[in-house]
Parts: sequence; C-alpha cells; structure tokens
Amino acid sequence: MRRLIPWLDGIQQFPKVIIVSHGLTGRILRGVYAGLNKEEALKLEVSQDILFK
Repeated sequence: MRRLIPWLDGIQQFPKVIIVSHGLTGRILRGVYAGLNKEEALKLEVSQDILFK
C-alpha cells in the first residue's frame, strides 16, 4: 500500500489508464481505490478473467 497509493494518486491526472497486475497488487489497488483497509483489501476475490472499471 505504501508504494501503490502514491502511484495511484499520480495517475489521476490522466483521462484513461489501463492497469494490468497480478492478484495481490490488484487486491491492494482495488482496496485503496474503494477506501478499504489492508485487511479488507486482502480478502477481495481474485478472478482471472475480469476487468474493473
């Protein structure tokens, strides 16, 4: 989370961004974006065939 939060803040200036990541990074990114704490983010499901908008 310490590395991803500043990165996520930095890409907010772009109108469209496509992010491809592995399961753990995807959980953390979705959790940060949704305002979840670390424990909640780590419990998110990791699907292999899904896109998030």
